[in-house]
Amino acid sequence: MIPRLTNISTSKCLLIIFSILLAACAGTDPESGEGLPAGDGDTKRDMNDKALTLLAQTSEPSGFSADGLARLEARVRQFVSDGDAAGVNTLLVREGRVVQYVEAGLQNAQTGAPISRDTIFRIYSMTKPIVGVAMMMLYEQGAFSLDDPVSKFVPEFSDLMVVSDGEGGVEPLERQPTMRELLAHTAGFSYGFLDSDPLAASYRENLVLAAPDLEDFITRLARAPLMFQPGTRWNYSVAVDVQGAIIERITGQSFGEFLHDRLFEPLGMTDTGFRVPAADFERMADGYLIDPASGKLVMLSEEQINA
Repeated sequence: MIPRLTNISTSKCLLIIFSILLAACAGTDPESGEGLPAGDGDTKRDMNDKALTLLAQTSEPSGFSADGLARLEARVRQFVSDGDAAGVNTLLVREGRVVQYVEAGLQNAQTGAPISRDTIFRIYSMTKPIVGVAMMMLYEQGAFSLDDPVSKFVPEFSDLMVVSDGEGGVEPLERQPTMRELLAHTAGFSYGFLDSDPLAASYRENLVLAAPDLEDFITRLARAPLMFQPGTRWNYSVAVDVQGAIIERITGQSFGEFLHDRLFEPLGMTDTGFRVPAADFERMADGYLIDPASGKLVMLSEEQINA
């Protein structure tokens, strides 16, 4: 399975701590467009401050009403005051210039540390569009065709079966799923975490979601059938994890190395990756869910965060 990325700029919106700070992650000089040097600890924090200061100096809220910006800021702060979020920060950018930055609430409820410009959030499923960009980079290089069968890169899928209409039965594939279908969640895979999912038992039996790396993930997934014949339906699925494995096989790099070398480093995304250095732990935001019984925010356990 692909682990979830962490990033200075965004978090999973289904968690109550969230952000749409999409521009500050890049650590880029807004005037030259060149990435700021990488750093650690206070140095990295200083560089994030520098990036935002430079942006603010050229800020022109053209096209935005002062009343609208005030209402946006008030609503962001209301998420915290209403108890819907522990901490929020937002950055509104137009044509490369900061129009508004707002921060409210806590990064760490135990220590009382506030949300700040360099708070690091877990971005969870926002890892998926990053995978999509990586795949399209390889597509532009001619590494694969959208009509290629997935089994061209994952031969373990050559003999996949499909859940049939009968109780617990399976039937052969009518044809191999294509790369286009893999990218569009129409290849027939699932996540298997809903009891109503016909693949739930098979995914649990093969411990598909517990695979320690992408190669083992492919081996386990190949033992499970598809939910439906490729191209006949849409279903949110582990197809993105399969894409990560394909990236590794095409490039000969680990998925994390490819993202670092081809995306994060060129873009100056110094705080985006699959692991947070120990020196940066203090910048990590806590994770929360709303307790359905009390309606209040409850901090996630380490097990829930990594699930």
